[in-house]
Amino acid sequence: MPNSVDYTSISFGTTLAGGIISPTSNLFSSEELGKRLNDSGSSIVFCTEANLDTVLEAKKLAPKVKEVVTVGPLISEFTAKKSILYKDIRKTQPKFEGVHINSDEDVFCLPYSSGTTGLPKGVVLTHRNMATMLPNFTNMMKEHIHDMM
Repeated sequence: MPNSVDYTSISFGTTLAGGIISPTSNLFSSEELGKRLNDSGSSIVFCTEANLDTVLEAKKLAPKVKEVVTVGPLISEFTAKKSILYKDIRKTQPKFEGVHINSDEDVFCLPYSSGTTGLPKGVVLTHRNMATMLPNFTNMMKEHIHDMM
């Protein structure tokens, strides 16, 4: 999925539900994506309509993927028949209880290395890893009087 405002809510929602985020490139072929989804054990994939056909082909290579969710504006009326629409999920208000997270051990994110010395490998980042990095981001992102929001 390309950068979007929805990525933040998807990331937080995934984490609060006890899931693990594993970002991929929207430039992947269906074969590359299928291998990544299979290796990471992904069960839900979020994508835009532009990548939906690639994701649906990749899903055939990754049997653990149960759902595909399309995010963003839709062009084709057939997209709703092929996937779950994120806008429909946002309209719901399910009862939700967050899960207990062990910040030292529970995985927050599983990005992959570039594979320069072999095949790409999942890089485990725990919740503590992410919390440790937050002060660096806040120091870099300090507001300035000339910033526009």
